[in-house]
Amino acid sequence: MATASIAPGPCIVVISCSSYKPEDLILEILGEDCLPEPEIWTEGICSYPWHIDTKYYMANVHLCTMPKKTIGNEAFSNSVQAVVLHFNNKSQESLNIVRQWLTFISPWEPDIKILVCDTCAENSGTVISREKLRQFCLNQSFELVECCNQAESDDEFDEGFDEVELGGIRRIVQALQAHMWPNLELKDQSHQQSVNFLASQLHAYKLTSTKPGENSSKPNVDSAAVNAGSEDSSRACALVEEEKDKKESVNKMKRSTGKVADSVDAIIDQELFAALGDEDAGGLC
Repeated sequence: MATASIAPGPCIVVISCSSYKPEDLILEILGEDCLPEPEIWTEGICSYPWHIDTKYYMANVHLCTMPKKTIGNEAFSNSVQAVVLHFNNKSQESLNIVRQWLTFISPWEPDIKILVCDTCAENSGTVISREKLRQFCLNQSFELVECCNQAESDDEFDEGFDEVELGGIRRIVQALQAHMWPNLELKDQSHQQSVNFLASQLHAYKLTSTKPGENSSKPNVDSAAVNAGSEDSSRACALVEEEKDKKESVNKMKRSTGKVADSVDAIIDQELFAALGDEDAGGLC
């Protein structure tokens, strides 16, 4: 196994709070038969390379697993762009582990946060209902994805950014591909495709906005430029580069202000209790 002390690019952290192995979820995201040899980073973090290749852009990112609850070093923490968290909605213990992980996810400030479970159907023996899980995800800026909610056929899945209602692994991949990765490289496409790409990014930013009533710290894409048509395609491409520069500036600011402390103070997550209302999830405390 190769080793490295510094994260060499943007990262997606895949966490399992259930018996489901994070490596199995990574395997599904990659769409491969077997995983490549991982690169070992600081604190035993395993990294698997993922070359994202859509019809609009390419980017190289890292799918990471963690052997223990940690925020890693400063370089790793600043490189985390997304978190995919799997849990078992039929297990109280699994929900408790989700709550514990929120303490470590918070300092990363990832743009994408996805909470994955098999199902939230009321007749499936779940611990918490779909409605309350959705409220919890809204409060914590997570997207809820149910693995059982799959598209009916492969024809429904397009690796572009068409508006398709997807579930399961397809939705996870779509959400990750819709992110504006800081190292993405646009392909040489027609003018209209470039504009469509920017439109999809604008939509992705809206989906990952902060809680209602709060100002988002994410950079805004100029919607007028997105809708301007083919004559503004060059400006659209320039906007992508501008957003990448802004994101890098934000990362530098985080590093200079000491985003990552040497240790994490205990953070009591009140949002889950708010989502549960007056009900006790049965030992969640």
